[in-house]
Amino acid sequence: MVSGGALIGAAAAVVVLFASALWAEVRFSGYGKLPAHFGFTGRPTRFAPRSFVIWLTPAIFVAIIGLLVGLVHGLPPERINGDPHTAIIASSAIIVGAQFFILWLIVRWARGQG
Repeated sequence: MVSGGALIGAAAAVVVLFASALWAEVRFSGYGKLPAHFGFTGRPTRFAPRSFVIWLTPAIFVAIIGLLVGLVHGLPPERINGDPHTAIIASSAIIVGAQFFILWLIVRWARGQG
């Protein structure tokens, strides 16, 4: 069973992910395409339609959080090593950090566009 704290942490991460996507939708509304992939130098290497870039990443991240919660809820306790509730909270925080990093890269690219 998943604890209330872990569920609250996962739900908060989902809310933040969708809120950041809404922010990006407004912030980058003037662009038809956005960087979809960045190289090691931080420069864009591939571009994709704006809505694809803005909404696909949070959707994948939400699916990963859902998978984590589902695994913790569905697996028998003897199959779980460590503290699964801390893992859900830590993973959710790391995923939100990854979303912010991606948005930071896109903001940096957009500032360079003038």
